[in-house]
Amino acid sequence: MLKTKLPLILDTATGTTYMKYGMKPGEKSWKFAYEHPDMLYNFQKGLYDIGSDAVLTSTFGIVQGKDPINIEAAIGVSKVAREAAGSDKLVIGAVSPIGRYLYPYGDMRFDEAVERYGEVVSAIDPYVDLFMTETNIQTSETRAAVCAFKKYSNKPVIATLTIDQSGKTLSGDLLLPSLFTLADAGADCFGVNCSFGAASVAEHLIPIVPYAEAIGVTVAAKPNAGLPDKPTPVEVYADAMQKMYDAGVSVVGGCCGTGPEHITVLKEMVQRSAPGKITPADVDFSRIVSNTRAYAEIGDDLPDPVEISEFLSDDIDEQDEDYAVIKIEKGQADELMSQLPYINKPFALCGDFDEYEKFRRVYCGKTIFVK
Repeated sequence: MLKTKLPLILDTATGTTYMKYGMKPGEKSWKFAYEHPDMLYNFQKGLYDIGSDAVLTSTFGIVQGKDPINIEAAIGVSKVAREAAGSDKLVIGAVSPIGRYLYPYGDMRFDEAVERYGEVVSAIDPYVDLFMTETNIQTSETRAAVCAFKKYSNKPVIATLTIDQSGKTLSGDLLLPSLFTLADAGADCFGVNCSFGAASVAEHLIPIVPYAEAIGVTVAAKPNAGLPDKPTPVEVYADAMQKMYDAGVSVVGGCCGTGPEHITVLKEMVQRSAPGKITPADVDFSRIVSNTRAYAEIGDDLPDPVEISEFLSDDIDEQDEDYAVIKIEKGQADELMSQLPYINKPFALCGDFDEYEKFRRVYCGKTIFVK
C-alpha cells in the first residue's frame, strides 16, 4: 500500500504542454525541459498552485535506447521539480520504457535493464519522494524498473501500464496478472496511464481494484485526454475519473492532452469526498501464481511436477489444470527462461530452492516454491 497522503493528485501532460512553449515535433521532452528550466519551473509550480499534490520529474524518455543516459539532465530537471514543490508537496521520480524487449523475447537481459534504470534512480533519488514507471507497454520492462527502484532506493513505488481499448498492453499483457506480478516485485501502487482516455481506462481498471485491495496495493489512474484527432471533453474525463474514484482509485492525474482544467476537476472531486470504500476480492496472495496473461490460485492437491525438458510445454499442456508445478534442478534456471515463450500457464516450482530463487529474480511473473 502506498504510504503517503491519499487521495493523491498527480500532474498533467508534459509533452503536449511543452509543444505550446515551442518544443518541436520529434524533440525529446526531457531535453527541452532541461534546456528551459524557467519554463519547467513555472509549469510545475503552476500545477502545484492549482491542486497537484505531486508532479513527475521531466525524465520521460531519458532511458530510451542504447545511448549513454544524460544523467546531468536527469538531475537538472529533478532539482527544478524539487524547487517548485517546496517543502509541502511531493516529487515523483519518473522513468519510462527503454524500448527493448527483455530476454527471452528480445536481446536485453534483465540485469542490463535494471542497471540502466538504476543509473537514473540513484542519480535523482535525493530530490524525489516517490518513484514511478509510466507508459510501459511491457510488464517485463515495468518489472525491471520496479526492481531498480527497490535496489537503488527505499522510496514508495508506483507502477503503471498503458493499455489499448481491449484492456491489454501492446505486448498483450493483461492488467490483473500484471498486478500480481508487479506487486510481487515490490510495487506499492499499480495502475494505468495514458491509453485511450479516461472512460476506456475506467472500464478496465475498476474491475481490478478489489484485487489490489486484497493484496495491499493502491490503485492509480493517469489517463490521457483521448486521441489527438478526437480529444475527450473535460466533462467526459471528469465523469470517468469520478467513477474510478468512487470505486477506490485514490491516485489520480492526467496524461497527454490534459491541462490545468483537469487538475481543477480532480481537486474539486477530492474536496467533495474521500475515495470509495473497497470490498477486497477473495484471494490469497501467498497462493497466487501468475505470468503476464494468466493467473491461478493453487489448491491443496497439486498436479504432478513436470520435469524441465525439450517437451516441457507439451507436458504442461497435457495436464488438466490452470497452472503447473515445474521441478527445477541446479543449473536449470536459464533453460527454463528460454522456454517461457512456449509456456502459457502460470506455474509454481519445486526441487532446488536456490535455483528457484535464481529464476524468480529474473522471471516476469509470480511463482512460489512448493515442497
